[in-house]
Formats: sequence, structure tokens, C-alpha cells
Amino acid sequence: MEILISIITGLLGGGGMGGILKKLSLGKVGNLVTGGIGGLLGSLPQLGGLLEGIGGLTGNGSTAVAGAAGGGILMTVVGLIKKLLIKK
Repeated sequence: MEILISIITGLLGGGGMGGILKKLSLGKVGNLVTGGIGGLLGSLPQLGGLLEGIGGLTGNGSTAVAGAAGGGILMTVVGLIKKLLIKK
């Protein structure tokens, strides 16, 4: 169940960051896919513990925070890499 929560909140985190950082956006589908992967990575114990510390929460709340943070961070990193590789 925690993995599902992480993926869903990762989708929200990736989509939200794509909306906020329009210049780094990967498109709606790209933001969501990258966010979902980031949310899944955020649920890993090693990364999840680090990301949970950001929110200072425990239980399902920490899973949601770690998923959203992981999704938003991964979308931003991939967007930056894309922008650097496709300089005009």
C-alpha cells in the first residue's frame, strides 16, 4: 500500500513541479511518468528516510511526503538535464 501511495503522490509532485517550472517541463505525460518514478524511488528505505526527514512526519504521511518530494525532485533534475542537452 505504501508503494501505491508513493507512486500517486509522486505523480502529483511531478505534475505540480512541471506546472510551476514551465521552462523545465517535460510535457504533461513526461512530468507524470517522471514523477511516478521519482515517487517510487522515494519509497525506497534509503531515499525515503532522507526525504521523510524533510517533512518531519511518520507513517503514511511520511510516505506521501517522500513520494511527492521524490517525484518533484526527479522531474526537476530530468528537466534540467534535458534543458542543458538541448541548448539553443
